[in-house]
Amino acid sequence: MDNNVYGIDIAKKSFEVVSLNASGKSWVKSYPNTASGHCKFIEVLSQGDLCVMEASGPYYLSLAFRLHQHGIKLSVLNPLVIRRYSQMQLRRTKTDQQDALLIAQYGRDHQSLLKLWQPPSAVFLRLQQLLTSINLFQKQLQMLRNQLEAMNQVPLVDPLVRSQQVYLIEQLQTSIKRLEQQMLSLSKAHCSQSYQSLMSIPGIGPKTACLLICITHDFSRFESAKQLVAYLGLCPRIFKSGSSVKGKERIVKMGQALARKYLYMGAFSAMKVNPLCQSMVESMKQKGKHHKVIRVAVAHKLLRQAFAVAKYRTQFNPNFS
Repeated sequence: MDNNVYGIDIAKKSFEVVSLNASGKSWVKSYPNTASGHCKFIEVLSQGDLCVMEASGPYYLSLAFRLHQHGIKLSVLNPLVIRRYSQMQLRRTKTDQQDALLIAQYGRDHQSLLKLWQPPSAVFLRLQQLLTSINLFQKQLQMLRNQLEAMNQVPLVDPLVRSQQVYLIEQLQTSIKRLEQQMLSLSKAHCSQSYQSLMSIPGIGPKTACLLICITHDFSRFESAKQLVAYLGLCPRIFKSGSSVKGKERIVKMGQALARKYLYMGAFSAMKVNPLCQSMVESMKQKGKHHKVIRVAVAHKLLRQAFAVAKYRTQFNPNFS
């Protein structure tokens, strides 16, 4: 390691920085998470230094963009990676400085494995914001529906309360439709090839196509279908050890829950109209597989088909498996 590695633990108002040099010595500094704080931090950096941080919600983006603009090497990690690394180190202390040190140590020990961060384009930032808002509004919508259903079980309900609940539900439904329409417009305008390829797959509709384009950045974030399947949590997790521990295989359920929901819904249609999925369903039924297992398998198959046609800009072909 010829240059310094900087571990950055970033929060809403500030970020802690730990630097590790070639001899293993470190220093710690704190900066405000503002434009001036970013500039002060960049002043101490040299070309060739490596910065490593976690993808902490939206708070890392401003600093990440500024570092990239100044030509500083940067790697942005999934927080789960650092959490698992911390567990391997048997860490018991958790402070901002300790977190920054841990990130720096991970960056130093795994430099050859780190991928340099590239800023997403403006259209994918917009798509991500739309998707985040849709997720939030759908959760609020379900909460209001549940509350209204519970309220309807009571013999006496205040008319104003009921009318406000209904009004909010209608407003959220309208907002979700507008956001989904905007996602559709952006996807068609900027990723038309991928959108048309995805729509050629029986079982994938406009919502699923737009969502997949958004979370994959037009399928540029993943090099293989296996990576995408793992990211969305549709891969099985085997729980088995020795002769006594034999748990059921279940999907991981990590990543985008909304994407899994749309793929599950598409699986119902694919079982009837997608020839490749149909043949797989018949085979699994003959083996006595549970309908839920079959449904997950079809969703998995749809995702692999989506990756193939969108990644290679082609149309769905039922003659290929």
